[in-house]
Amino acid sequence: MPRSAIMFDDPSYVVLNIPSPAADVVKDIRHRFDPERAEYPVEVSVSGSNGIGSIIPGQDTENIFDMLDTIAAGLKPFRTSFREIKRFPDSNIFYFTMNNKAEFVKIHSLVASSGIKFTPNKFPYEPHCTICLNSALSDKQCRELMNMKVPDVEFIINTISVYELNSADDGQLLHRCNFGLE
Repeated sequence: MPRSAIMFDDPSYVVLNIPSPAADVVKDIRHRFDPERAEYPVEVSVSGSNGIGSIIPGQDTENIFDMLDTIAAGLKPFRTSFREIKRFPDSNIFYFTMNNKAEFVKIHSLVASSGIKFTPNKFPYEPHCTICLNSALSDKQCRELMNMKVPDVEFIINTISVYELNSADDGQLLHRCNFGLE
């Protein structure tokens, strides 16, 4: 799809991709507890669920992608890992928090101040990787998730992506850019 044809008609998010084998570990957990979303991209949210919301439709996509390319070009890949499992209050949303939080906060701040317009979000930014959004979990499954051992897998964050989520797929990749500094 040509970049100029992208309109952000459905909610679109800026994320940092988690590579394999860490992504495979998350997908295995999702297959067990949230099979409907098991194949969604495995990532750390930069916009969308907290800090800043989704990309507001109607903006110049070339400009947005150029801004993200510029941000990525100035970033150095970094190592991180999952820290702990948390549950969003009064929900069945479970996620891993991340080690090296300062690196994620820096990237979030760069994206938030880039000039890209995002919907408001009332929740403060916490870098995380969602592992389950299944509202039909039993109490036993919720306890299993909360008591699960956090996977001991280190990985390198080195890309920024934009995904569009709609009900027909598991997230369409609209743009990906690699960090530029080695």
